[in-house]
Amino acid sequence: MPDSGITVLRIDDHQVVRQGLRMALELEGFTVVGEAASKNEAFAQIAHKSPQAIIVDLNLPDGSGLEVVSWARKISKRIGIVVLTLNDDDAHLLAALQAGASAYVIKSDPLSEVIAALTHAVRSPLSFI
Repeated sequence: MPDSGITVLRIDDHQVVRQGLRMALELEGFTVVGEAASKNEAFAQIAHKSPQAIIVDLNLPDGSGLEVVSWARKISKRIGIVVLTLNDDDAHLLAALQAGASAYVIKSDPLSEVIAALTHAVRSPLSFI
């Protein structure tokens, strides 16, 4: 179980994904401080909540999650950034790495992979897995 109290913001346009992640993360000891369903909501929530980590989907209704990744990395070298997406290809993985993501997880991966990636992202935000 990770250190309790690590603050996380979830960014995904699907409510069921956000709710499922909240429950899973809280069971693992993370503190979920908010959520966003769009790029613009994500910018506002990150600025307002200052989470230690974000979990972001690449496909958002008003832009790309890569824009969120890049923006978040520019404002903080310490924020852990996990991309959680359906996109299982090298081009998206490379784009996430170049944007500043700490980890890249496919939505079909086991929950344990998401937790491991998030834990890594918080401990080593500039080291990509």
